Amino acid sequence: GDAVVITRGASGVSVFPKKGAVAHLPAQAREGYDVTGAGDTFLSVLALASFSGASWSEAAQLANLAAGIVVGQVGVACVSLESLRRACQQSGAGFRRKIVTAAELEQSCRSLRAHGS
Repeated sequence: GDAVVITRGASGVSVFPKKGAVAHLPAQAREGYDVTGAGDTFLSVLALASFSGASWSEAAQLANLAAGIVVGQVGVACVSLESLRRACQQSGAGFRRKIVTAAELEQSCRSLRAHGS
């Protein structure tokens, strides 16, 4: 593969890319600490972001935020698009504009086509 991504629980996430700098990302501290589903959420978002063209570091940042949302809820929880947007905005990670609904994506495509892009 292109990288090794290691989750380290409360110590965060480390990304070791084949090329480029190693990244150590802090854990997303949450109240009501319940780790049920956090690993599944992390892997799902990591894969989705990676397959969508994000770098391994960006994918790990987004996955880390999503897992932090799940950890902040009791029991098995889902990450909504809006909760992930809020987490991105609060973290300052710069993903907010890149996370859109299908309808928002469709509107952006129509707008770009109308302007010849």
